[in-house]
Amino acid sequence: MRFEGLTIRDSGAQTLISLEEAKAQLNILDQYDDAKISACAEAAAAFCESFLWRSFRPQTVEASYSPDGSGYAELMRADFDALVGVSYYDAAGTLQTIPADLILVDASLFVPRAYFAEPKTSADIFAPIKISYKTKQPDCVPAQVKQAALIATAQFYDDRDAPDMTAVENILRPLATRHFL
Repeated sequence: MRFEGLTIRDSGAQTLISLEEAKAQLNILDQYDDAKISACAEAAAAFCESFLWRSFRPQTVEASYSPDGSGYAELMRADFDALVGVSYYDAAGTLQTIPADLILVDASLFVPRAYFAEPKTSADIFAPIKISYKTKQPDCVPAQVKQAALIATAQFYDDRDAPDMTAVENILRPLATRHFL
């Protein structure tokens, strides 16, 4: 199935970098800007996740797909944890669900896949198949992702009006390229 879009329905707390790590990166010793620094760290983690198409915290995700005859859907933002459900709009535009016992998920792949018979849908409905699933926090986060998040936090904090994310993107790009190869 052709991936069309992704919506994050629920997200766990940001654990990529701690407030203490962010304050050390910024050379800040007091607690007066803790709320702002925490917000910058959250934005930095979200930036890294979006750039890499990978979640570094538990999330509930709804991905939208259009049938293409392949018989499977790639579940982005792995580490896959559990399938919540699959629903689709049939040719009449009525919402239907596919029972969980008819869906096989191969979580051993770098990008997990859900296999099931593609339902008949209307060509008039954009991305009629919705797959909801949960991700888990990965066992290990690469050091360069953590460093990129710290640099992004500093950019969001220091350059509030127009942060330059070039350095962060340069650190993350090799990881993103590896993912798509």
